[in-house]
Amino acid sequence: MIFTLSIIVLFVGISIYFFLKAEALQRQILLHKRETATLKKESKLLIDSMALIAKRNEEFLKRRIKQIIDNKGESEGLALLSSLSHFYATIFISSAKGKGQLHKAVKNCCEGYEAGSYKKLTTYIASQDQQIKRLWGNNNLNGFISLIEALLEQESN
Repeated sequence: MIFTLSIIVLFVGISIYFFLKAEALQRQILLHKRETATLKKESKLLIDSMALIAKRNEEFLKRRIKQIIDNKGESEGLALLSSLSHFYATIFISSAKGKGQLHKAVKNCCEGYEAGSYKKLTTYIASQDQQIKRLWGNNNLNGFISLIEALLEQESN
């Protein structure tokens, strides 16, 4: 009788222990779900912000190219920059996804715009000074932004 009673008490104790552990795990799961939902919202806001920044930079780039063309006339570099400006936001977002994505994104956009334009762009960049070659060689978002600025600066001078 005492043996049976002690086994029942043991099972009841173990059951209470596992019930309390399950409740604690349930609370942790709820907290993690809330954190995940918050992170998803923040991630979406950041992606939307990056898309907005890319679109604004694209508009600024187009405006600056137009001003340079109005002041100095059309050149090979400005023609290539103009073709890049049409896809600036797309290249910006693709490059932001990770290192090594710039060349792929530029190639896809250029070849979709006009066949052979990627080869013209790479040939043009290869004929530029070492700093521009280095920026192109970075193959990342920072390199792309700096490359566009350097090419614009070079064309405006």
